[in-house]
Amino acid sequence: MNTNKTFLNEFMQRVDMRYFTPALYQYLRDFLEIEKVRKHDGQYVISTFIPPFPGKPFDRFMETYFGCDGRTAIQSVDLALTNACIFNCWHCYNAGRVVSDLSTEALQRVVTRLQELGAIVVNFTGGEPCLRKDLIEIVSTLRDDSCGILATTGYGFNDALAKRLRDTRVYSVSISLDSADESEHDTRRGRPGAYKIALQGIETAKKHGFYTYTCAVPTRKLLQEDSFRKLVELNKSLGVDELQLIEPTPAGRILSTDVGFGEEEFATVFRLMAEYNLRDSGIAISSFAHMESPEFFGCGAGHSHIYVDGSGEVSPCNMMPISYGNVLQDDLAAIIARIQADIKHPFSICLAHQLRGYFAECTKHGRPASVSDIPPIPLPDEPLPRFFRILEQQSTEIAGHEEIIKGYNNASATYEDYWLSVASTPIDDMFAKLQISPGAIAVDCGCGTGYSTAKLARMVGPQGKVIAIDLTEGMVTKAKQRVRQQGFADVEFRIGDVLEELRRFPAESVDVAVMTWLIGYVGCDEIFPLLKRILKPNGVIGFVAHLDRSPEVPLSVFEEITREDPQVLMKAVKMKFPMHAQGTEAHLRDSGFEIGTLYEGTFDFFCHRGQEVYDHVMKSGAGTTFYFSLQPSERERLAQEFVRRIDECYRGQSEIRIVHRYVVGIGVSTVQKLLCQPT
Repeated sequence: MNTNKTFLNEFMQRVDMRYFTPALYQYLRDFLEIEKVRKHDGQYVISTFIPPFPGKPFDRFMETYFGCDGRTAIQSVDLALTNACIFNCWHCYNAGRVVSDLSTEALQRVVTRLQELGAIVVNFTGGEPCLRKDLIEIVSTLRDDSCGILATTGYGFNDALAKRLRDTRVYSVSISLDSADESEHDTRRGRPGAYKIALQGIETAKKHGFYTYTCAVPTRKLLQEDSFRKLVELNKSLGVDELQLIEPTPAGRILSTDVGFGEEEFATVFRLMAEYNLRDSGIAISSFAHMESPEFFGCGAGHSHIYVDGSGEVSPCNMMPISYGNVLQDDLAAIIARIQADIKHPFSICLAHQLRGYFAECTKHGRPASVSDIPPIPLPDEPLPRFFRILEQQSTEIAGHEEIIKGYNNASATYEDYWLSVASTPIDDMFAKLQISPGAIAVDCGCGTGYSTAKLARMVGPQGKVIAIDLTEGMVTKAKQRVRQQGFADVEFRIGDVLEELRRFPAESVDVAVMTWLIGYVGCDEIFPLLKRILKPNGVIGFVAHLDRSPEVPLSVFEEITREDPQVLMKAVKMKFPMHAQGTEAHLRDSGFEIGTLYEGTFDFFCHRGQEVYDHVMKSGAGTTFYFSLQPSERERLAQEFVRRIDECYRGQSEIRIVHRYVVGIGVSTVQKLLCQPT
């Protein structure tokens, strides 16, 4: 099995399936068709644009793009530690920039602030970064959920520096190597001996255990089969992990030249990548052009990526010679906000390529122009790159109202026996701690079959009123039957989305609100602020909610099945259950509630075989959203597979214990008067 397949298998075993929509799975498969994953230090390097997997930086990368808040932050940065360099490279994008180095303390603050603003991958570059005697002090400010790359010509990268660098969060070293021909490399780098310096740098990086890749800025000549083969063979002989092609971009010294690549050259790059990567040549071939193509990430300049030069000027990209401010004068957050006010989204094709004429006009004086001194950027009107289209359309591939309605309509007839027969206990405990005055106005959010609705109706009495809301008609029908049988008349039922219904309530119109087994289908961060708005002063909320990853046994088996073949999924299941009581406490306080009661508990259902476990999760409604997220043609087969795996797992055991973990909470809308009894 090749590294790509082993990576994909391991990734699917570890990834949080709530993030993983069918479109995203297909995207990853397509991306890996010509890319080559490398294994290094027990981690997989998919691309140096992305943190190695697994690890805290990768987890933060996933949370940045797929977390519940939907936020996309600046996640990668090219940070020039100096604009100074002893080389005179033919393509230098930094040409014309001022050599005015920031202090050690200033650069440490920049690295710290970048991470606070979302940066995960920091590429320490230049100029030549190894000219900085304080390089280690600067890169040591990387956190354990960030990672770094050192991009160097090899000059100054010696054993002493490499040994100290290995103790930081820098995992990779990039060395510039443009040709297998020594004289040609020296010529292109503008200095005799550049080739030997590069080879020594590669040897040092490999010796000290870094993920080592070389960067070549290719000419049309290099793309010829013989020239490219020789460069690949040289890299292989040196033990290099990856050869990265950085296609010549009209910037810096070549801004006004015609060396930039067109469609023919880009097609050649992709062909070479496919040929060498698929033949398992022992080295990965990568390119900016593939990563930044419309089919994958596109151009993230200013949106997910920025450049900070050696004097502190901040640009959307190192190939875009315009400055939005200097870190010595403005906070980075304000500078990034200015960039993103102009560049509101990623683009399908590199902006430096598309706007070369604009940038050539703006930088006639040879230095980056201040954005305040130039005409507005004439940004192209084009569709989003595929990756960001997937993010934008993610909600259509996540199980929602349709699946919940189907599931709980089906479960309404069996909900009492397969759920409330045991799960009513924490509801009873919560109500025992609530003191609700007769005549109160109460709302039951996610009323289900009306168990809590009837309790509320009894407590508010005939002078009060209960409004019960649920998304599913089947549940509301059962709830109406319950309250009618118990003799409660003044209950108003509403069928609809709980959040939408709560937005229709007048402010300060309700005395008490309860939620039993609703949170998770809606988030604490969504519903608590709405309830705060509609509650009267000293109003109370009470809730009982499942905790995340509960119940563990059926959830783990479902995920095991779908991880093995994600294509059986029609939609991802992205619930919003709290991880623990402290999480709900934070949301309560943030929404303006004082904590009255908050504790965790468990209850058990006992089954004797896999079919009973399946019946429990389906007839209680707990597993129905997962079931209806599957491809219709696969549901029955996978249901049988679910039962088989449960039976296999518990073979020889007399019973199967299904543990449900929950949290009970009561919050008060002011701190003046506590309307609940102590725990």
